[in-house]
Amino acid sequence: MRLQESLLLIKSKWLSITSRQKISVATLIFLMLALPLSVGAVLTKQYLGSRASTPVTPPITPPTIEPTKLPYPTVTPISTRPPIPSSTPQSLSDLAIVNPIVVTPNPANITDRVLISFKITNIGTSIASPALYIYANQADGYSEIHSSNTCTGSTSLNPGVSCTSAYLFKFSTPGIKKMEIKLDSDNRLKESNELNNTYSVYVTINQISTTTPKPTWTPGPTIRPTISPTPKPILIPSPKPLPRACRFRIFKICLIWYRR
Repeated sequence: MRLQESLLLIKSKWLSITSRQKISVATLIFLMLALPLSVGAVLTKQYLGSRASTPVTPPITPPTIEPTKLPYPTVTPISTRPPIPSSTPQSLSDLAIVNPIVVTPNPANITDRVLISFKITNIGTSIASPALYIYANQADGYSEIHSSNTCTGSTSLNPGVSCTSAYLFKFSTPGIKKMEIKLDSDNRLKESNELNNTYSVYVTINQISTTTPKPTWTPGPTIRPTISPTPKPILIPSPKPLPRACRFRIFKICLIWYRR
């Protein structure tokens, strides 16, 4: 406001002077010098007053913001397959011959009946019904059931339960016979292990000879003779011969006789 008032004052004076037409050169120079000085003083005063009334705010330096490197997004492949449902392990049976197969007698003669017995055990976790088996190979022998047999065509075995198979075999020819046993022969059961169903056993059959065997000489104990000491001979002196004398002479042959 003061600046405007000063300008108006100077303008009014200038107009009054110019209207009077009575201005000298010195006055004109004075006015020309006074006008900027007055304007500068007024401006300086106004600037200093505004500096004194207005608090000086220090310049705020904006913080340097470094660009943050964002990780690349992980692309998760979307599977088009349907999810596989988690299933619990299925309970299955499993027939096996755990104990050794017993053959009595072995070796045997061709006239003997051979007993083959063994135990079939369900080592699975489910019932085995029916627990079937066959002799897939029984050579040239024919069989008959033994009284100790408990495995039949309708036998069902719970887990851990066994039954006994017992058959008598009679063979018609000598030799080594291979007997092959197959459990679950028709694959009715769904077992946990299908590789333990076949077992083999060998039976030796000897031929009986019809000829009378020759007696074999068995040397007895050696008898040593008792050697007794030989007695020394007793020497008996022989009698001295008697002197000979010519008794007769016949044709110059002397007839000798002994003197006594």
